Parts: sequence; C-alpha cells; structure tokens
Amino acid sequence: TIGGTAPTASTPQYPFTAIEYAYTYGTPPETSPAAGFLDYLTSGPGTNAITRQRQLPCGGPESGGRCGAPTG
Repeated sequence: TIGGTAPTASTPQYPFTAIEYAYTYGTPPETSPAAGFLDYLTSGPGTNAITRQRQLPCGGPESGGRCGAPTG
C-alpha cells in the first residue's frame, strides 16, 4: 500500500500508475505481426488478459481517460 491505499481497480486514487506505450514507425501493414499484436492488446481477448492480471487496459470507455497518445 501507499498511504494506506491498496493498488486495486476499485481504488483509482492509488498514487502510482504507469502507462505502457507501443510505438511503430507509421501504421504497420494490416497483416503484420505488429498489427496483430496491437489489435490483440486493444480487443476483447487482450483486454481480458490484461484485466485478469489485475491491470487496467487502455482503449475503451473503462479506461476513464487515463490512457492516451504520448506527448512531448
């Protein structure tokens, strides 16, 4: 815990988070492994796998605006 707050999906006030980004040089070809992996990460099976690990996936309304394009 940090300050008595446990890191769970139901405690969005937990003071430490990290967003992981996937970078590509442009849009990957539709049939490439990179495109398949990115699709997996942002689709039902991928987001389900992320959620099973008690993480919060990006790419949907449930992300609450905490995920987005990197800046800077």
